[in-house]
Amino acid sequence: GTCLFFLTTMMLTVACSPPQTNKSDANEKPADKASSSVDTAAIRAAGQGRLEALSKKDIDGYLAAYAEDAIWIPPGAAEIVGKAAARQRIGNALTDTAIDVQLKTDEQQVLSPEWVLGRGSYLISKTPKAGKPAVEGGSYLTIWHKEGNSGWKIAYDVWNSERPAAGK
Repeated sequence: GTCLFFLTTMMLTVACSPPQTNKSDANEKPADKASSSVDTAAIRAAGQGRLEALSKKDIDGYLAAYAEDAIWIPPGAAEIVGKAAARQRIGNALTDTAIDVQLKTDEQQVLSPEWVLGRGSYLISKTPKAGKPAVEGGSYLTIWHKEGNSGWKIAYDVWNSERPAAGK
């Protein structure tokens, strides 16, 4: 139902891995100088770790990629603030559904040595134990923050389904 839709939509942002190219313009900005100091391999590893945790239905592994006070902004639902709230909203849905996520990162913007924005599209297939697969696509925007020795964590996760809102 709604919880499963929310859960799977939230998890599709799991793969906010860095894109193949950086968007740039002719005028160098201060953040452009920071690009060389950003460890994009660490961001890629954190994004991949979330995908692996998702495929194993490992909620702790999934949430490990997020800051304690991370904010999720899903389509058609109230925002979620913090890992504890995210864990509560997810509930047991991972145990009842097989999830396959395909992501395409279109852009990575290094905003500073500690902040990186990723933007792209997703396609998610959700198959409940007793049901047919449902496929959905959309766009995402994820902001990563470098948290000292903890490494790169997701601070903000926003996504938009291309599926029309209920009743539209």
